Amino acid sequence: MVENSIKGNFKDLLQKLVHDVYFTAITGLKEKTLMPDLHPFIKWRVTEFEYGDNGITKFSGEGKEFLKPLWHRATSAIEEKVKGLSIYNDTLTNMLRLHELEEPQAKQFLSSLISRVAWDTLEGKIKNLSDLTPYSLSFLKDLDKEEQEYRAEVQLRGLVLQPNSILLDENISLRKPTREDFEIEESLGPASRTQPLEHPTAFLHVRVFSRGVNALQHEIDRAVAVLQLFRVGAVQDIKYTVDADSITDTIGRATLTRGRLLGPDKYLITQENVEPLRMFWSKMKEVTLPESVYAGAQKEPDELAIAYERYSDSLEGGVTEKRISSAVMGLEALYLSPTEQQEMSYRLRMRAGKLLSLIGYNPSEVRKNMAHAYDVRSIYVHGGILKGRKRSKLEKECGDLNQFSKTIMDYLRASIVALLTKRPGKASLIQKIDDSFLGITKEIKELVSWWQEEEPNT
Repeated sequence: MVENSIKGNFKDLLQKLVHDVYFTAITGLKEKTLMPDLHPFIKWRVTEFEYGDNGITKFSGEGKEFLKPLWHRATSAIEEKVKGLSIYNDTLTNMLRLHELEEPQAKQFLSSLISRVAWDTLEGKIKNLSDLTPYSLSFLKDLDKEEQEYRAEVQLRGLVLQPNSILLDENISLRKPTREDFEIEESLGPASRTQPLEHPTAFLHVRVFSRGVNALQHEIDRAVAVLQLFRVGAVQDIKYTVDADSITDTIGRATLTRGRLLGPDKYLITQENVEPLRMFWSKMKEVTLPESVYAGAQKEPDELAIAYERYSDSLEGGVTEKRISSAVMGLEALYLSPTEQQEMSYRLRMRAGKLLSLIGYNPSEVRKNMAHAYDVRSIYVHGGILKGRKRSKLEKECGDLNQFSKTIMDYLRASIVALLTKRPGKASLIQKIDDSFLGITKEIKELVSWWQEEEPNT
């Protein structure tokens, strides 16, 4: 009962504190003792915009400079004034009594609350006392370490949409870029740009309920990886904006979340692809993705993680030989043992052809293409490139070499996806595949049973 009384008292104190912050801001505005500082901004207006099956095909815009009122100094003045009130000290004392916080951290949390309420009041987002309730409730959730809603709008490159939007699940969706996405206001300074650095080809919206922003980053990484594995395409998050209900978690804009920029390959989601994508998305939620999917992964990589890394390498673009070599090395990580030194090309194409045949690929075509790809890999890793008669011969056998590289990359993509559920060790996988050539097929079929009903490339 005593603890409930203390909690009730703290809640009342917190409510009174945010009321005082609100009234301090309103009074300052009325008496003109709180004034904004004017900062140079640029407002972009799009004059030409066209989006088709290849992404944004036409774009032009113009910027207009203006002075925008910002409330940094006014917010700081409100915070200093509120900290001098007895309600602040009473709230801080009760907060320390109820929650396991060091005093500097408790003061930092209260500072975040005061600043948020002050800024939003000065901006006109808080219009009356009832608007203050969500702020105090979110703050109490933070102190009790309850989950809060985190949201991100992620700019993607490499994925093009025909439908205006696609709901993948209740917390994740995709949508087309629109003209309005680029008609934004930006702070003007020495590093300001005169045009967008890079146009997104799609937007990803992600929502999570968690105790921190790390879970949101984890979900973004996972979503991008799943989209990369649905088709061969250099899907990448180039920029994202985050916001949250949390008061104490300081979050903001982040850019270039990956350490490398992928190549130009992209793929199109048509209306007919929507349901296959949703089915793929649902199935991929059941599996544990390779650790290398996530930024800052620390665990020692297994063969699937290495294969995914090589797949990412192949998506970087560059010369055709490099893309093919990266894909072949990813397949080697899955299908070849480090102790095998003889007939490696033969073993690789036979094993890859066998497993991929279980998910709808033509095994003889896989073996033929893998033989050519292994030759390209051997030439490239020894410092050479295809030219002259060798290049002409390969083009005659396999057609356009850029498309051929995507075929080999697709073999790697499909192999990774097919092995995601059972995740056998490499030695076990190789043994099961080799046994299947003798007619023992049950175990190898079970490895990909979750995926057997899928068509190739879906």
